[in-house]
Amino acid sequence: MTENILERYGRDLCKQTDQKGWTPLHLAAYLGYVEPTKLLLQYGREVAYMKDAEGRTALHIAAHRNQEGVTKEIISMCPDCCEVVDNEGHNALHLAVHSHWPTAALIIQNNPSLRNLLNQADNDGNTPLHHYYNYVGYMKGVMNSPRVDEMVFNKKNQIAFQILRSKCFPTDGDERKRDEFYKGQKNHWFLFNGRVLETGYDEIEKEKQPEGDEDWQEMEKKKEEMDKAAQAHLVVAALITTVTFAAGITMPGGFIGGDDHPHLGSAVLEKSTAFKAFIITNALALMLSSSAVFIYLFIPFIPSKSFFRQRLCFAQMAFWFLISSMAPMVLAFVTGTYAVLEHSNIAIPTCIICLSFITILVFIFLKLRLYL
Repeated sequence: MTENILERYGRDLCKQTDQKGWTPLHLAAYLGYVEPTKLLLQYGREVAYMKDAEGRTALHIAAHRNQEGVTKEIISMCPDCCEVVDNEGHNALHLAVHSHWPTAALIIQNNPSLRNLLNQADNDGNTPLHHYYNYVGYMKGVMNSPRVDEMVFNKKNQIAFQILRSKCFPTDGDERKRDEFYKGQKNHWFLFNGRVLETGYDEIEKEKQPEGDEDWQEMEKKKEEMDKAAQAHLVVAALITTVTFAAGITMPGGFIGGDDHPHLGSAVLEKSTAFKAFIITNALALMLSSSAVFIYLFIPFIPSKSFFRQRLCFAQMAFWFLISSMAPMVLAFVTGTYAVLEHSNIAIPTCIICLSFITILVFIFLKLRLYL
């Protein structure tokens, strides 16, 4: 169909753009259509050099979208377009490493005629390696070529590894990138301390603070904030556990006494529907709050290698257990109160007052939904 349209309307159709500056080749690259890409390039290779509103060519789009087939086709038919950069100075390799599974980056990296792209800097001085270490994607072999210069400084005076090291919550891919980087490095002290002026040994020894000291202080600050929050949450969780445990032991309405009863010591209100609901909700609140307490007690034993990422994960899990235990705790109080005061005229007003907690909870979640 693409070939019929081109034969009918001519090659000028290939150069027509939309409001964003996209040509048909841009769209084919975005969708990963290899055959239409071939046809469009055959009718006019100059379209491969056309830029959109952001200064990106079809190769930029294909590399960013990790479209391997289209990337290979454009490079083979128009190798010179690899030299084109967008408005921010990004070449195709800069954008290719943004992918979660950057296979297109390997195609560009392993092409001998595109070696100059490996260490090319954008407008901020960042090379493709800076971008690769800044994003979460990982694939073995990407930016692992001996031709990649790992000691290039950007305009913030950072090498790529310092960007990777400054992440507060590294992913599994980041950990693998670090391991691969360390294998080829001997002078770790230089990597952690950044650029050093050659002013003599005495002057170098005076420089004790690393360039990433601000990032480290930020991580320490976040760690202290998490510790304070965890302590407060632990107190609340322990309090809920204590209250629900005491409520379950004492039982609303008391126990059956007297030697003549066949079920001595059983609950007086055991046949009440409200009492049964109290038992279930109270047990649920006890289970959730106890789980939160256990998680907070377990957090200090997390290994330091992946401390921040796993600590945050467990802290969030314990927080949601704690929040979830508050609702059944309130319901347990409501049902227990109603079971005892079922025949009193204050039973319903008391339950309504307690259930207003649900309205407050919903209001808070609506206000904080962007942060939770």
